[in-house]
Amino acid sequence: MEPGSILIVGVGGIGCKWSSRAHGRCQQLSELLLIDADESSFSSEFEAHCLHLDASGSGKGTAALPNLAAHRLNEGIANIQGMLENSELVIILAALGGGTGSGAAAEIAARSSEAGSLVISIVGMPFAEQPLRSAIADK
Repeated sequence: MEPGSILIVGVGGIGCKWSSRAHGRCQQLSELLLIDADESSFSSEFEAHCLHLDASGSGKGTAALPNLAAHRLNEGIANIQGMLENSELVIILAALGGGTGSGAAAEIAARSSEAGSLVISIVGMPFAEQPLRSAIADK
């Protein structure tokens, strides 16, 4: 495989943490893309491409606003389209608790598939004790 043909994508705060850890195990084989509205998610110890979804400039996330995250991703997709087109395998890691991961993970999966990549999504679901977040994840 060519360098960059495997793309590990972290979407949202938890997805960015998970993907940074996964990328650390296969740095020579993959590229790392971090997508979030919260700037603190980009503090990976590894070299990463970052797509900041914060249109307001506050550096905060999109908790409980998954539609806003999907909208912001669509606005910034041109910045990462080349990476998606050059990848043969895209591995997406996200949590579906109602924030950026819930809104943007499905959209990045669809865009990656349209670009011709094989897509694997690994998502975390909210705990049963979190009924509001569970309801959002069920959608």
